[in-house]
Amino acid sequence: MGWVVAAWGEAGLVALELPCITLEEALGKIGLRIDKLKRHQKNSPLYTNSHDPKINPSHHVLEEALISYFNGEKVNTVTIPVDFSFYPSFTRQVLPLVQQIPYGKTYSYQQIAYLAKQPKAARAVGRALQANRTPLVIPCHRVIYHHGALGGFSRGSNWKHKLLALEGIRVTPSSILI
Repeated sequence: MGWVVAAWGEAGLVALELPCITLEEALGKIGLRIDKLKRHQKNSPLYTNSHDPKINPSHHVLEEALISYFNGEKVNTVTIPVDFSFYPSFTRQVLPLVQQIPYGKTYSYQQIAYLAKQPKAARAVGRALQANRTPLVIPCHRVIYHHGALGGFSRGSNWKHKLLALEGIRVTPSSILI
């Protein structure tokens, strides 16, 4: 599929770049995310693809999960720690809920809003998911509109469609909003 790059903080995964054709492209994209994060939180150290288990004990778990996922195997990423400290309050509330969505299942933006005890906040859920820097671990691609249309995704609707299809979720052309 390509190169995937992860950035880690002391509390867990901070950013994950979906497969890119070259390593340079993946490092460049995640570098932009890290630079933005560093501007907002200057005291939190970040590590990119560190193999040092003292810094990043979950590196191998993530690596194995991603390889399995892209080989079409059912994967549970709930055990991979994510550092939510970089997110605003509502986003910190939404992302752990989305992390619980099982492989091969979808929830609507409205369902997530309801689970967040904010039943009228479906649009706010969408905005919170736009901020997700750890796709696949926080599987925001599994959140769709209540009527079945895909909705947005950071890498575009084609990627969202591919990821859902990989999980065996049937998506029809009418599900894709352009």
